[in-house]
Amino acid sequence: MKAKFIAAILIVVVVVIVAYATGIIGALLRPAETALFTVDFNTNTVTGQNRTIQFNATVQGGLAPYEYIWAYGDNTSAVGIKAPQHTYATTGTFSVKLIVIDSVGISREVTKVVTVS
Repeated sequence: MKAKFIAAILIVVVVVIVAYATGIIGALLRPAETALFTVDFNTNTVTGQNRTIQFNATVQGGLAPYEYIWAYGDNTSAVGIKAPQHTYATTGTFSVKLIVIDSVGISREVTKVVTVS
């Protein structure tokens, strides 16, 4: 009987650890913040620098600190920077994706088309 009780406790502990590690517990404990967790970004051409774009992420909700992952649409990327600059090798239209992950592992993403001339 004692062995079954210990085994049951171990199973509960493992389930809680897995749920915490995957962000499930954080999402359950703060459903309002998770529902309101949104990301966006804007762009500006850097004056005097040909084909250089300044990106700036905006985050609402979630739980800081945040991890930022940018995919610039030209097979390059950046990690950890909220407001990076990126210089494109050529002009054209690029699909830029921003993924933001909050401190409990919940992610949101946004993709926009950026035209570089």
